[in-house]
Amino acid sequence: MNRKKVCELLAVIVLLIFFFGCETASQKEEKKHIVNANRAIQKKDFILAAEELSKALEINNSNSLSHYNLAYVMETELNDPDSAIEQYKLAIKYSPNRYSFAYKNIGKLYYEQGNFDQAIEAYRTAIEKLPKNTLAHNDLAVALTKKGLFREAIEELKKAMKLDPNDETVK
Repeated sequence: MNRKKVCELLAVIVLLIFFFGCETASQKEEKKHIVNANRAIQKKDFILAAEELSKALEINNSNSLSHYNLAYVMETELNDPDSAIEQYKLAIKYSPNRYSFAYKNIGKLYYEQGNFDQAIEAYRTAIEKLPKNTLAHNDLAVALTKKGLFREAIEELKKAMKLDPNDETVK
């Protein structure tokens, strides 16, 4: 093999090592906690999953997917709406385009707590980000009704019906 080929081969090897073998110790630790959280979720051990996701976030607090997954576990399995809201907001903060749909989740949690003003605000933000989301319009209408804002609620239901006339939730 000539010298040029050897140099090219070494360059490829160095690039492969760089791209696939340069995880820092903290990245490896974060990944370990995320893997452990996923295993815990599969085993339906949601307390352990929340603990592992929290540990991963201690290492890398800007991991929007870990914030979203922790929020989801807190909301659906551990019945901790305040923590879920906080984690959804952090997921949105670190990846606003990817998790804009989480505003609807936040609205639902506020609604369930009886915080109708905050629910309305969250649903309006969800609609601003995703204007064709029929359920967000519908949920906003329900929250507006709770505040006695019936005309606005009817307008939202009309928008929802216009977006999807076959949607049974808005009929």
